[in-house]
Amino acid sequence: TPCGGNPVQLDGGENYTEWNWSDGQSGRLIWVKHDEDALVLSVKDHNQCTFTDTIGIHFLPGPSINLGRDTAVCSRNPIKLTGGTGDSYSSSTGATTQSILVDQSGDYVLTITQDGCSLSDTVLVQLNDPDKLKIESLTYTDVSCYGADNGTIRVVAGGDGLKYYYSIDDGAHYFDNQGIFENVSPNNYVVRVLEDSVCSAMHPTPVVITQPDPLVLKYCALEPSCSQCNDGEITLTIS
Repeated sequence: TPCGGNPVQLDGGENYTEWNWSDGQSGRLIWVKHDEDALVLSVKDHNQCTFTDTIGIHFLPGPSINLGRDTAVCSRNPIKLTGGTGDSYSSSTGATTQSILVDQSGDYVLTITQDGCSLSDTVLVQLNDPDKLKIESLTYTDVSCYGADNGTIRVVAGGDGLKYYYSIDDGAHYFDNQGIFENVSPNNYVVRVLEDSVCSAMHPTPVVITQPDPLVLKYCALEPSCSQCNDGEITLTIS
């Protein structure tokens, strides 16, 4: 009697050339996942003789276990994972309690046993300490000409995480751009970094992208002394 949730493999025997099972499967080896009151196997040998046999399979109710999806967590302290209830527990950490204490990133396995049946589940946890998330450097260049938008902002961040996203509008929008912002207009920008979509850090000082003052053109014109004269003059001053 197998445990629920654990498929059982059946072997129809090696001395035959054809195997057909009443649940629609064929071949010598099959997997059975559900109760079968009367699973019939029909086989043929090398002489084309047919033989049949019947087996009943009933699964014991196994424990319900679910550690959830792989996840990332922002926490300064260890977290606990619980996957279900049963008669006894074992985990990849060596603990024999219902909960798994996660104190570092990695794969965690929990096995629950109930009425002699054991089932296991595995989850990958990325544990990020928010105190380790730092904006390590922040550089920028101002706009080169009045009215242009060719400023740049470059952000370098580090921490426990695997993936980083960057924002220069105080977290309203994050970008997967390696922290490089180009074509930036003159303005004040608040820089934030998002780590694995769970931890965030803000640079304490806004970035101020400036531009040169607009050019002012002044001129002074002196008319020629006579209609046929060429002693007129125009003086231009740019400031």
